[in-house]
Amino acid sequence: EIKQIADDYTGSSIEITTGLVFSQSERIRITEFYSNSQFLNGNKDNQGREKPFFNIVNTMVDTAVVATDIDTKNIRVEAETEQDYDKSFLFNHEIQNWMKESNFAQTLNDMGETRARYGGMLIKKCDEKGEMKVELVEWKNSITDPNDIVGGVIIEKHYMSPVEIRKKSDVWSNVDEAIKLYNKKGYTRMDTRMEIWEVHGEFPEDCLEENPETSD
Repeated sequence: EIKQIADDYTGSSIEITTGLVFSQSERIRITEFYSNSQFLNGNKDNQGREKPFFNIVNTMVDTAVVATDIDTKNIRVEAETEQDYDKSFLFNHEIQNWMKESNFAQTLNDMGETRARYGGMLIKKCDEKGEMKVELVEWKNSITDPNDIVGGVIIEKHYMSPVEIRKKSDVWSNVDEAIKLYNKKGYTRMDTRMEIWEVHGEFPEDCLEENPETSD
């Protein structure tokens, strides 16, 4: 099921309106090429000469980031009544402490750059040792449903070493199986990265059953 979702993401497109076709994976690919001053068909012409690339993308992104910059001091809670002023005061104090401890200022900067470069951003909340952490998902490492990005299945690719995977033993139940798959690949270096897919979404129960014909 997941493989089919991934194949559909890279191999198909959606029709925004009659005659206007959009491929999210191709748009992200183009963005990555242009952001790194690379032509889609290579940086050399038919004669083997280097083609000049005048990068106007990054400058425009920098301008947009400055124009839409949000800082932690801009995030405040306002009380609607005078009776709740003390609560909002304490809440603002807690928020500022959390943003400082979690380095949320850098997260905001990354969010602004991603929105300006790609036209949108995907954010997730994580529970890390009892503390909430906000992370920015990289579009180039994600697979989503262009028709409904948040409501559909979201797949995020991670590249982790066996040591990093072993540290997930307290939150993942199949770490040993993953390490065995790593060993079957013939890898010997412990810093070799494995591709791990983190999947969010709703699936039919038969995806978890050995006999789909008899399951709900």
